[in-house]
Amino acid sequence: LAARRPDRVAKPPISSSCLSVFVFPVLSMLPTLREAIMLHLNSESLTGLLKNRPTNKLEIWEDLRIISFSRSIVAVYSTCMLVVLLRVQLNIIGGYIYLDNATVGKNGT
Repeated sequence: LAARRPDRVAKPPISSSCLSVFVFPVLSMLPTLREAIMLHLNSESLTGLLKNRPTNKLEIWEDLRIISFSRSIVAVYSTCMLVVLLRVQLNIIGGYIYLDNATVGKNGT
């Protein structure tokens, strides 16, 4: 396909330094994200109730299952949104830098 269309050039793969710009900030924010998820979706009280052998075990297990599933979904979704937010911010900064360099090149200063 690239041989037929000379105007389209294959993009080089993303370099490791460019990839680290996205990976390291997200990894540094994960502990904070995990704490927030654990705070809002706390299952410690339910596990404590289950240790006391209550009569309504099925209801508690159902609540524990919902919290565990919600915690997993929220972790995946919020990590994806964190990556999207970071990419948007970096693209905006990159756009400003490009415009600044373009105006400096036109003015000759």
